[in-house]
Amino acid sequence: MSRNPPTPLGPTASEALEELSDPLEDNDGLTLDEATQILADGDLDAVGAQDTIEQLRLRGYIYEVEGQLFLTPTR
Repeated sequence: MSRNPPTPLGPTASEALEELSDPLEDNDGLTLDEATQILADGDLDAVGAQDTIEQLRLRGYIYEVEGQLFLTPTR
């Protein structure tokens, strides 16, 4: 069974994914608050950070289990 390729991201979401990738892997997941803080320490405000995290989740780049965010495994 083939998988659909992930939906391409805009520049803001791509940068956010890059910023979150290492912390998500190094910490075996992050809470929404932790991920928001990482992005808010950069160029986004808290609301923009949460919106971007939601966009990443809805497009399948990250997923949530019991309040923890994780990177979606790739092939």
